[in-house]
Amino acid sequence: MMSIDGFLELVHTRRSMRRFKPDAVPSELLDKILEAGRWAMSGANAQPWEFVAVRDPALLAKLAESWFEPHKEMYAVEQSRIEALRLTPLREFATTAAFKSAPLLVVVLGDRRTYQATVLGANYLAAEGASDAIYLKNMANATQNINLAAAAAGLGAMWISITRVWADSIKRILDIPDMLEVHTMVALGYPAYLPMPASRRPLKEIVHYDKYDTERLRSADDIESFLYGLRKNTEIPYRQGYMPRSIRRFKPDSVPDELLEKILEAGRWAMSGANAQPWEFVVVRDPIVKGKIVESWVAPNREAWVIEQTRVPEIRHHHLRAPLTEPSFKDTPVLIVMVGDRRTYQATVLGANFLVTEGASDAIYLKNMANATQNLHLAAAAAGLGAEWISVNRPWGQALKKIMDIPEILEVQTLAAIGYPAYTPQPSFRRPLADIVHYDRYDRSKYRTGEDIYKYLVALRQSTAPPYNQGLEKQ
Repeated sequence: MMSIDGFLELVHTRRSMRRFKPDAVPSELLDKILEAGRWAMSGANAQPWEFVAVRDPALLAKLAESWFEPHKEMYAVEQSRIEALRLTPLREFATTAAFKSAPLLVVVLGDRRTYQATVLGANYLAAEGASDAIYLKNMANATQNINLAAAAAGLGAMWISITRVWADSIKRILDIPDMLEVHTMVALGYPAYLPMPASRRPLKEIVHYDKYDTERLRSADDIESFLYGLRKNTEIPYRQGYMPRSIRRFKPDSVPDELLEKILEAGRWAMSGANAQPWEFVVVRDPIVKGKIVESWVAPNREAWVIEQTRVPEIRHHHLRAPLTEPSFKDTPVLIVMVGDRRTYQATVLGANFLVTEGASDAIYLKNMANATQNLHLAAAAAGLGAEWISVNRPWGQALKKIMDIPEILEVQTLAAIGYPAYTPQPSFRRPLADIVHYDRYDRSKYRTGEDIYKYLVALRQSTAPPYNQGLEKQ
């Protein structure tokens, strides 16, 4: 297994690439990259993704051509911003897609029907920031895994956001069923240049211990200064370019400070649209604060349990089949609270708010938060630690803010419980790669009907019951 230092080197050196050599990506390397996407984290192991790998030159050309009209719309919206804050690639009108030279495009598809796998209350209690946030973050996890695997293989990669209008064109070109969504594309290939170093906000500015340090809350002026500085720092790189298990029981042993800092460093170096870096972390080790967090979980969980009972028993989420009186993370030595600042979303293209990019008007922001959260989990696994991704619904988020003195303008999205595993988790399940990968066009013989999805959910519950129950067993 990769060490945590090796993983940190990977996230530090990964860059978005915008020019590629014409050399083809070997099929065996592509399979490994897609395998990394297949093993991304997803709520209730729903695995909502499928991938269309496009190598056919004629189809690549059609995709590049289809980019032009949606790009004109995006460019027009961006011009309503003052020039200094316009995203660099939209300051001048481009006639050619930045990904045109890529020999391979991976189109990342989402199937919202699989979102039924998660707790039913996620839709009604705005879990993790929006009614569909968990689904959107699942899609981000798969996309980021593809980017990280490409970097590990010595390839360049570019995360390409898709607006709803452009998605319709892509569906026609690749014969993708209307029921599925086109979220992102990843351009892959061997780099045609050596990218410049990237930057992230210093770790000391984004990490808080036990409670939020309100003296470090950025004002509106601070955010504006950050955006101006961000544009200045990223302009030259833009122009130049033009697998873990969830653990639910932990040993009481504390996590060393130097190891914790490396895990947080991995979160700091997550991918984010326009390098907006919307995240901050509150690290909770104080037993009193942790006790209050555990206590605050009970009432919102009760609401989620009541909603879950409206489902037929065979597809109820495992941890909500019976009412729980305490959370699985009760004994974890460390909780990392993921805090998001939507004001930084101004860093991305203005049209993302109006042209429904990547599945929702705020999808890029939510996916940025998912990228940082998943990096924490991957780093913890690389360090030999266990981690649990804990979704936070809106009522619980409000309670957590009061406990940790988190300013109202920020959002609590997720918690990550970190510690040494108290057991060896059972193997996890993923759909076979052959079922989720399509080449050049969507293979309609693999398309799942509504009945297929229901059968999948029933089988999913059966396959994930032993790992869930193992994690909740009392020792």
